[in-house]
Amino acid sequence: MKKVIIDSIEYEDFPLFRKILKKIIFNPMLNYILPSSFLKNIIKDSKSDLGHESLKAPGNWNSMKICYENKPPKDFIDTFILTYGSFPLGLRNRKKMIVQRLSNLIKRYKSKRRILILGVGSGRALNALESIKESGFNNVEGYFIDYDKECIKPGRELAESMGLGDKVKYICAEARNAKNLIPEKADIFKLIGIIEYLTDEQVFTLLKVGFDNLNKGGTVITHSIEPTHGIDPFLKKVFNLHFYYRTPQQVEELLKKAGFKIMDISCEPLGIYHIITAVKE
Repeated sequence: MKKVIIDSIEYEDFPLFRKILKKIIFNPMLNYILPSSFLKNIIKDSKSDLGHESLKAPGNWNSMKICYENKPPKDFIDTFILTYGSFPLGLRNRKKMIVQRLSNLIKRYKSKRRILILGVGSGRALNALESIKESGFNNVEGYFIDYDKECIKPGRELAESMGLGDKVKYICAEARNAKNLIPEKADIFKLIGIIEYLTDEQVFTLLKVGFDNLNKGGTVITHSIEPTHGIDPFLKKVFNLHFYYRTPQQVEELLKKAGFKIMDISCEPLGIYHIITAVKE
């Protein structure tokens, strides 16, 4: 695997020969040649944790966990998924970029008595927890809202294991009720890993929730996703995974419509994700 250093952080990328193999051989086979039933059976018969989880609930918090942990492959299919799959690499790149950006945002509010992070669709909120730890501040609190009740207990367990059990709260609820779920307006609104599953109207609604529940000068951190991974037909036919792809400019327009001013747009090496921050002036 090729390593890329950006702002002193090591990211993952494919070497050129692997990019060529993916583009001219593997992606066409997965997308258009091999039938979905065959591919599903191959994955079912493998020992791949990520493959099994993706068949069951693609894109859920446990899939993210498996990608982040990046354990040694268990068999050939697992090796193929983890080695030639763009998403595991892209997700790890996204995580590193978010942790760095979010840590810097926390430090931006260091003079405040209380720094409050509001996360929606957060799952276990690993990105936020690592950012809180990395910042080194004790006055940071996180309120993480997710409609999936299955991620609440794992989130609490993760926070406890990181010594942050008393700093964060996991809430199974609708994001529109955020005003009644947090003690005061937030300084940071984290919207990661959710907007790719939502329509423009739904994304705009969430952004307005964030805007209305942020202090003046507060920041939103979110992202775009583009089909540069090259396997969208495969994802649809095998995992029934449908994304709403958007360019950074399209996300930027939604942020501006919700009242935010763009601060920064950065891309991870694979070009799948752009991390976007914007401020409530």
